[in-house]
Amino acid sequence: MHHFNIYWIEEKFASHYYYKIDILYQFLNSYEEDRTRDDLVKQFNYVTKAFPVDMLQALIEHHASFYETKKIGPKKLSIYTMSQEVILHIEQRRLMIHCATLHDAEELLFPILRIFHPQLFIMDLSSEAFGWISPANHLKLKKRQL
Repeated sequence: MHHFNIYWIEEKFASHYYYKIDILYQFLNSYEEDRTRDDLVKQFNYVTKAFPVDMLQALIEHHASFYETKKIGPKKLSIYTMSQEVILHIEQRRLMIHCATLHDAEELLFPILRIFHPQLFIMDLSSEAFGWISPANHLKLKKRQL
């Protein structure tokens, strides 16, 4: 089972740290390891954006033409097909994903998250892999449209 955390990074930090993902990973990992440190909590809240739960759930349900969705809690969704399932738990400043393989998340959820916003940073907690959900050129295009 794979466990991913996804964070919505403020635009100024996303553009500055796009190619410095190891620094961003170290910061987010430090925050996850010690959420009691007041300095890390303040920095985390400054660097990340809150997820609009209702809007994100509606977007996922709207794009569910090739799969099914089921609410399993107020902020928890199951996205599935006959052979794949991704469990998504939406917290204020973090998405937590549980799935059997990265391929399941890539097929069922990541395309919708790319529609939602390109400045999403993903960490695979089971393998210490990390990176952006969208390529740099997509991030730049979105920045110009603002």
